[in-house]
Amino acid sequence: RVSPGITRGSGPAASMGKFKGKPSRQNSRSPGAGARGGGSYAPGGDTTLIPRVQEFAQDGGDPADVAATVEHLRSVYREYLRKPANVFRKMVERACEEVRRRGLGSDAGGDALEAMEAAHLAERANGRGGSDSDDSDS
Repeated sequence: RVSPGITRGSGPAASMGKFKGKPSRQNSRSPGAGARGGGSYAPGGDTTLIPRVQEFAQDGGDPADVAATVEHLRSVYREYLRKPANVFRKMVERACEEVRRRGLGSDAGGDALEAMEAAHLAERANGRGGSDSDDSDS
């Protein structure tokens, strides 16, 4: 029974609808994808780890040897001494796997960019690019 002057479906409870808190992270497939977007892979949230492992590999280190990579990183970068040993080792394992997956010295598409640049310069040299007057506004 409803009192006079009060209608059904009104009031704060009826207007609230669904929960309006922080959105859940369900169906998030990549480790970095969330409310902020992105999706780039960074083991343990350390975005500098993969480039450092790549640098280690380019300088002659073996990214397959996780123990040597861990030892090198801890000796060169002091911030890694503060991380727990097992946690850091797992992070380095993942970073080494990523470096091996990308290929030694790969800068994520740098070779393709260089090939495109060479093709572009060749086209310009062959006259397809025309004179520089096409590029200017005058």
